[in-house]
Amino acid sequence: MIELPEIPPVVPGEFIFDTWGNPVARRTVQRYLSISDRETLNPTPENGDMAYMAAEGSNLARVAFYDGDGWVELAQQYGKGQLYGSNIQEGVSVNVTTAATTVLSYTLPTIPGRTIVVVCDAWFRSNVTPDGSTWYGQIRINGDPTLGTFVTGTSAGSQSTAADVHMLRFTPTGTSIEVEARAQILSGTPSTFYATLRTLAYVR
Repeated sequence: MIELPEIPPVVPGEFIFDTWGNPVARRTVQRYLSISDRETLNPTPENGDMAYMAAEGSNLARVAFYDGDGWVELAQQYGKGQLYGSNIQEGVSVNVTTAATTVLSYTLPTIPGRTIVVVCDAWFRSNVTPDGSTWYGQIRINGDPTLGTFVTGTSAGSQSTAADVHMLRFTPTGTSIEVEARAQILSGTPSTFYATLRTLAYVR
């Protein structure tokens, strides 16, 4: 007899009812044609649900589990040059002083033993009044300012803007890659900053 951690085992000679069978079914890996198919068929997932999504377009088949906050994809085999992570964030308003401050950030998992190409596009805007204040924007990867830093230059005046693109190819360590768009006032008055951070990650 198999002892189940959450559900009592079936006793020989007893009938199996839906009160036993349905909870068991929820604990199996459910198969879907795509992510949209999963969202349609399981709109209110429970913590611990498992899902298999078939290959769809440029996405390979993958397995994910629901952790109570969202679906978390498990590692899969990625082909060379395949896009495996992308994100666009914008519209955040953060007060920035003379200390470097993270305005936006994005985290994605690493793939053990694979080189990753990260392409970042960051755009900053401050509401610095025309008092001669200067500032810079920076992209930082995995907390290391030497991995993916760019300085957007200085600006003085109301609604000042700056933007740039950065690409980095590296073999990351650890379990995740964190990309941050950071800003810092170099001189003058602290300011509210808005930013857009676009990130693409490819497998090499």
